[in-house]
Amino acid sequence: MKIAIAAEVCSFDLMQSVKEHLKEKGHCIIDLGMQNPDKPDFFFNTAPKVVKSVVSGEAERGILMCGTGMGVCLCANKFKGIYAGLAESATTARLHYVINRANILCLGAWIVGKNCKLST
Repeated sequence: MKIAIAAEVCSFDLMQSVKEHLKEKGHCIIDLGMQNPDKPDFFFNTAPKVVKSVVSGEAERGILMCGTGMGVCLCANKFKGIYAGLAESATTARLHYVINRANILCLGAWIVGKNCKLST
């Protein structure tokens, strides 16, 4: 599956862990987030990039990250055709798609942390 992903300054480390996990599972990652922690970017810049990738069909789904996950979630949901859901567990992440057909998953680095157990 093609997944567009982006994180801003406080979730950069989490994004690296998530990207590695998804690549190990065989997914194609389109990295639209900040590329260097020394050159910070913020959620209001990164979220629209992933949204546009999903809306255009370049990516099948998206993952956005910020400190709480709420900033990217609110920003993404302003766009027509986007159903973004904030998840704090693997169960809620899965159910966002199963129940609501969410096409963007939002995560908060201060909430789930980079050491959380990732599952498929």
